Amino acid sequence: GAHLREVLPEELAQLLPTSVEIDGKQHLTVQGALQREIDGGITKTINCPYETSQADIESWIKLGWEQQLLGFTVYRNGSRNDQPMTAVSK
Repeated sequence: GAHLREVLPEELAQLLPTSVEIDGKQHLTVQGALQREIDGGITKTINCPYETSQADIESWIKLGWEQQLLGFTVYRNGSRNDQPMTAVSK
């Protein structure tokens, strides 16, 4: 199949980033805004590139705590030999 950036004009494709193109802080800020408006707990996964630093992940954990989030997961791409999905680069 074709990649999104191959079938859409760049201006539109920029409005639809993939999860690894969104910074962890942005993931958590959106989750925090949604969490404040609902009674139930929500959780999400931050998918990040292999190069993500430990300091970045620590800052996300602190931000999640500050925003009183009920749960989130961090998955660093390539951290497992056998992972369910793999990004295809061209």
